Amino acid sequence: MVADRYRLDDLIGSGGMGVVWRATDLHLRRVVAIKQARPGGGVRDAEQLHREAQNAARVHHANAVTLFDSVRIGAECFLIMEYFESTSLDRILAEGYVLSPKQVAHIGVQIAGALAVLHANEIVHRDIKPGNILVAADGTAKLTDFGISRWSGATQTHTGALAWTPSYGAPEVGAGMPATPASDVFSLGVTLFYAVEGKLPFGAGISDPRRESAFQVPTTFRAGPLGLVLSQLLLFREDQRPSAARARDMFQGLLAGSTLPVAPPPAPAGPGRTGPTSRRRLRLVALAGVGAVVVLAFTVGVVSWFGRGLMPTGSPPTGSTAVPDTPTVLPAVGDPRTVDPCKLTDPHPLKRFGPTRRDVDYGNFNRCDVLVDMGAEPTVDVQVQFEISDGTGQPPAGPLSIELLPRSNDSCLRRIRLAPPVMVSVRAKVKGSSTADLCAIADVATKTAADVLRSGEIPRDSTRIRTNSIANADACRLPDGNVVSRIPDVDPANTDPGFGNWECYWEYGSGGKALFIRFSQGEPGNSTSSIPVQLGSYSATVTPKNDGSCEVNALYREYYDVDQKPKWEQLVVTVWAAQPLDQVCGMARDVAASAAEHLPPR
Repeated sequence: MVADRYRLDDLIGSGGMGVVWRATDLHLRRVVAIKQARPGGGVRDAEQLHREAQNAARVHHANAVTLFDSVRIGAECFLIMEYFESTSLDRILAEGYVLSPKQVAHIGVQIAGALAVLHANEIVHRDIKPGNILVAADGTAKLTDFGISRWSGATQTHTGALAWTPSYGAPEVGAGMPATPASDVFSLGVTLFYAVEGKLPFGAGISDPRRESAFQVPTTFRAGPLGLVLSQLLLFREDQRPSAARARDMFQGLLAGSTLPVAPPPAPAGPGRTGPTSRRRLRLVALAGVGAVVVLAFTVGVVSWFGRGLMPTGSPPTGSTAVPDTPTVLPAVGDPRTVDPCKLTDPHPLKRFGPTRRDVDYGNFNRCDVLVDMGAEPTVDVQVQFEISDGTGQPPAGPLSIELLPRSNDSCLRRIRLAPPVMVSVRAKVKGSSTADLCAIADVATKTAADVLRSGEIPRDSTRIRTNSIANADACRLPDGNVVSRIPDVDPANTDPGFGNWECYWEYGSGGKALFIRFSQGEPGNSTSSIPVQLGSYSATVTPKNDGSCEVNALYREYYDVDQKPKWEQLVVTVWAAQPLDQVCGMARDVAASAAEHLPPR
């Protein structure tokens, strides 16, 4: 009996700081939980428990265990707490079970919400881990154990046991710095990663917490779109992680998203990549969703597999999904010639994958590239470009939305959809076989671009396009219609312009691409199969392709890049046809010659 009021019924838990009893409050006739310092712990343990009570008393949230009272009896201290019929997350995981992404997101939104209240009250929990998260059969999750939490308004000292758990600790804590709210967010990310993937992302802890260059956010195999959210919680730098409140909104948006069809599984990422070992399937009550009215910061929609129960750890599910976002003002494109795609890129966050450099003179004028040196493996080309949507894919889930597409053999694509029909595509691409995590690279680049666009304005540079640039031309208007009509079954008037009119497609009446005209910049192509030709005053090459197409590349204007290296603006014409390749190249050359005649003066 405690304080002649609380009857101790069953011992239900124990740990380094004390023991927990299920008890009965005889005055109010209710079941409570009582935490008691370990017998023989002395005054120090009792004082520690009292500090826990002081911190817990400052927290009022549906997803944090409620403290009712603190009782001192001599040198002993007892905490009278809400009794929550549940199982700790670590016990669930210890049994070999793995949660579904939906259940993990449901836990995430609840615990992040509780952390947001802690942090608003200037309390850092400092020990977020599965053992301190309780989960009920209906999916309700609660944060518990404020034993080593710290309130900024009080001075605390800790002796004895390590005051955090290395496997779940943030890099700054591992480096000896004080824990911050961002450290709690990181630990939550580790916890949820473990819950959905069945393994700890950093094993026993981050190997070198002082070196960002040695740190890499691990690949997720089962998380699907949840992985993009977890990757933000697990960023190395504190200032790049979302706050707990923002993380809550990210998880809530994930749960509130619409159901989409499942895409086929992606091709293997290459040799050396293996998924986690199999864990047993646990059948539990399906977790309830949350309200759909939410202000989103950076969230992911739900695909149909997301609604299943707890998942076995087999092949990783992937799918196309929309990521709603809400800038304060919908970005307006305005004059495409002033749009600067390079301002949507930042090589620095991509350095975790390898040395990087930005290439502003590669591809069309709507594009900017960041090249990632992967050492012995092929370089990864991260392409960020403005495009006109073809009308396929998931419609925008809000003013700004992100579509995640499954990886192909050599690339991983994300689309940031702006005001229709404009979108920004982010593609991580590699030539040849590679074990690089292309989708992880694409996700980092996508976050950079989305953060810029979230301001509500398109980044611009009014001096980027020179007055004598080929970018001032309209690709759809360059060739004569009678020349285009020489390609069988093609209507010259049926054009499909790209962003800025810097590219244009013509299709066959029966479907399928027939003619593609685009502008490009950089170094001229150098293929051994290319045949040099002259198109009026323009030097050009004709290159037959293995797919039965033929490409003509005409050099329009020479210029020098920032390193004073010579580069060229170019006109590129490609024709696809069922005729013999020499006839296809003849049609491509005729169209290119006609287009070159209508180019603006250099």
